[in-house]
Amino acid sequence: MQIKCVLAYLTLVGWASRPSGADKMSTPQENLLQHFKLANATKVRVDTTNVQGDATKVRVNTTNVQVDATKVRVDTTNVQGDATKVQVDTTNVQGDALKVQIKRLVYTP
Repeated sequence: MQIKCVLAYLTLVGWASRPSGADKMSTPQENLLQHFKLANATKVRVDTTNVQGDATKVRVNTTNVQVDATKVRVDTTNVQGDATKVQVDTTNVQGDALKVQIKRLVYTP
């Protein structure tokens, strides 16, 4: 008898209204079952969240490995910086070669 009273109340309140995207009207019984299914699914989602928490701990360990790889990349950047300095020195050598050619043109016997 109590279930019938609850279903009658839900019908009066309008809980049996058409859900969005549905092709037919839902009965109060279907809505009530749907409500309890959602409640149970929510509990399952909470359990899944706990599993994701454990996966996050694994990702934290992977992040530490990535930090070490970043340190290696920083060292590689320093090597590239030294190579740039070598190229700058080569530019100076080319400048000296131009000066030598000018001296040859100026000081020809």
